[in-house]
Amino acid sequence: MPNHKNEELLPYYEKLAKMIYWKDDLPYWKVRPSTAIRLNALAGNVDNNRRRIRISGKNLLSYRLRIYMETGSLPPEDVDHINHDSESCSLSEITCASSSDNNRNARKRPGCSSDYIGVSWYTPRSKWKASARDLNGKKKYLGIHTSEIDAARARDSYLDSLDVLHFVRNFPK
Repeated sequence: MPNHKNEELLPYYEKLAKMIYWKDDLPYWKVRPSTAIRLNALAGNVDNNRRRIRISGKNLLSYRLRIYMETGSLPPEDVDHINHDSESCSLSEITCASSSDNNRNARKRPGCSSDYIGVSWYTPRSKWKASARDLNGKKKYLGIHTSEIDAARARDSYLDSLDVLHFVRNFPK
């Protein structure tokens, strides 16, 4: 299914690709888009940890531009920053991903009962509960454990068995 937003923005990415070059994974102007911008100046501004480059009234994300310039097409869905640095445009650190893939690679949220991803305190049994999402996005119950660490290992083990490309492990290999 075509992404209509991509089709709408494609002409702007095509135009911008002719005006930008990359150095140390950052975009620079090789053509002046206006008299206010110097040649070879760093392109765009950082907003919410994402570098956006404005062209013809549209704000375009630099990491989507980088993928377009390397592959010739815009990413179909989301872009996953493997290293969690959303300002990064290094091709080794960004990859095309579905929103569920991107969510699997999310960091642990603050304010949770556990120090580990996919682990929560189960009050009725006074034990730790492990869970994870399967490849279809359904929540999978992985059992209750006396130890928080055992519950975290159960979650990592389950995701290893799915052969998921990217997910944040509780215990790095």
